[in-house]
Amino acid sequence: MSALGVGVDLVEVKRVRAMLGDKGAHVFDRLLTAAEAAYCRSRPDPAEHVAVRLAAKEAVYKALQGSEAARGIGWREIEVVRAPDGRPDVALT
Repeated sequence: MSALGVGVDLVEVKRVRAMLGDKGAHVFDRLLTAAEAAYCRSRPDPAEHVAVRLAAKEAVYKALQGSEAARGIGWREIEVVRAPDGRPDVALT
């Protein structure tokens, strides 16, 4: 498989901050894995880290969208993890 294009996914921290203020724990439970939620909650500004994860998940979803098998993937089946050297990586379940 080869890349067909390159894109950028952005999620506004201000919007995520408002979502967290409005929906609270429901955002963590619905959109993030338990490990992602724990990491984001441990940070001084959880909204920044939630926004990063949502942007990454959206990018992965878009990249996989062309695959029939991938169309049913949910938000919590895409997990943003840290590689041993600290770089972000993605795990699919």
